[in-house]
Amino acid sequence: PTLQSNDPSEFVCNGCAPAKSVRQARRTTQYITSIYWAFTTMTTVGYGDVYPSSEHMAGMVYCIMAQVLGTMLFAYVIGVVVDIIMNLDPIGAQQQAEKDIVRGFIKERQLPKPLADAIIHNHHWNQLFSGVFDEPMLLGVLTPHMRNLCYAFAHKETLGKTPTLLYCEHEIRGALSVVV
Repeated sequence: PTLQSNDPSEFVCNGCAPAKSVRQARRTTQYITSIYWAFTTMTTVGYGDVYPSSEHMAGMVYCIMAQVLGTMLFAYVIGVVVDIIMNLDPIGAQQQAEKDIVRGFIKERQLPKPLADAIIHNHHWNQLFSGVFDEPMLLGVLTPHMRNLCYAFAHKETLGKTPTLLYCEHEIRGALSVVV
């Protein structure tokens, strides 16, 4: 068959392999050609102007491997990009994970809706107030002076309204940590 033929039954893959030669080829060649056609279609590579002939099985196997490896590389890159995007806000992700745990607990225990709503509201308020960090553990590893500075910073509005506490902390270092 010629490339100018108008009979579509003469060609497979838009002219990548003449149908008659594939039908007359050995079984191995037929299977490799079929696999090549399937992988070329699935990977959306297309059949293009340059393609391996059905007489050169090594070329078809090479193309199949290149297409599979190319698809795997593309999937890996997309996975990495998605992972980077998902981890742009690790604190938000951790807060969302905690919310999911609370919702799972509520669902597992089949709590009534008013109680479930109250628990979710309380957990949301707790997250806003305390954040995602384990404050007692973090403050426990600091020296007393650094811990007091952190307490003073965290409670600066309250200290401004209660001069007695501010005076105690100024005169007796560590008084704030005893009060808090």
